[in-house]
Amino acid sequence: MAIEQKTVGVGRAIWQQIRLVMRLMKDKRVSIFLKALPVAVVGYVLMPFDLSPDMIPVFGQLDDVGIFFVGMKMFTDMVPAAVLQEHLAAIRAADGYGSLDDAVDGDAPLVIDGEIIEEKSPEDIE
Repeated sequence: MAIEQKTVGVGRAIWQQIRLVMRLMKDKRVSIFLKALPVAVVGYVLMPFDLSPDMIPVFGQLDDVGIFFVGMKMFTDMVPAAVLQEHLAAIRAADGYGSLDDAVDGDAPLVIDGEIIEEKSPEDIE
């Protein structure tokens, strides 16, 4: 039986994603080479030379924002799934949203960001 879940708004989801990246950067189970990706992305955003100059109104800042979010998404996609789930569950619990396991009623697969993380086999369903 699934429990009632609070919905996460866009602002809260972005804040959770930032907190997730910060927690993953501190985790020793995440490769140092993988941790270089967020550092490079932040370096690009802070660098005065961009693909599109920041002097161009709106568009100059949009490329920085886009590269920032795409880079952070790539980082979280490459982190081992078990480590990602552990940190995401801790963040959700701290925010009062319940664990991801509570949202699954046993018959449905666990899906994070559109990807099936855990799928029930036919033997489990019987």
